[in-house]
Amino acid sequence: MACDRGRSSTSKLHKADHYRDAAARLRDMAEGEPIGRLQTLLLDLADQHEELAEMFQARCLPPTPRGTLGQSTP
Repeated sequence: MACDRGRSSTSKLHKADHYRDAAARLRDMAEGEPIGRLQTLLLDLADQHEELAEMFQARCLPPTPRGTLGQSTP
């Protein structure tokens, strides 16, 4: 489902950006974390934030027609 035009669309795109930024910060934190278990938890959180970003982004993209996924247009 594509998101509505206007404010709703902009809000969802801002949320996607927010979650992507948070994921990047979490990955940076994990990179410098000496305790393996904490590093793993930070990376898991980063992955969850990235999934949320993708979810918000997907709600703002037009639906892909069936049978065209992965095909380039001339």
